[in-house]
Amino acid sequence: MRPLLRAEALIFNENRTHMLLQCNQQEEFYRLPGGTVEFGESAKAAIERECLEEYDLQVEIECFASVYEHIFEVDSQKYHHCTLLYQCELEEDDARIRWHKEHSNIMLKWKMVNRLEKPIYPEGIIRVIEQSGEEIRHWLSEVVYKN
Repeated sequence: MRPLLRAEALIFNENRTHMLLQCNQQEEFYRLPGGTVEFGESAKAAIERECLEEYDLQVEIECFASVYEHIFEVDSQKYHHCTLLYQCELEEDDARIRWHKEHSNIMLKWKMVNRLEKPIYPEGIIRVIEQSGEEIRHWLSEVVYKN
């Protein structure tokens, strides 16, 4: 199996205290909006497409933030994702919760960065957020998840 290329958005409010994150209704986890890059598509275009397709959310790509590799196993199935992270802004300020158009239990909402109690994926993203602007980072996460 080959690695999968993904692109995800880091979206903060103006003073960087809140971050726009995807989660389920129980907020058992948080992750960044974005998705798989399609063949012939740029990572930036993938972020714009995924945000629009999933949440009717228009984003403006600011700059490249980081790259991470995530090698993991779920129920004996192995995966390898390589994800490009981009700092993004919303084209319009919007504080409301947005529901995923295909998955009724998934939403996009603002969360305080320093009060995230549940796991945020990818692991290590908080370090990147705290060090944002210092240098481009690459990190590797290897995890085995069991259901």
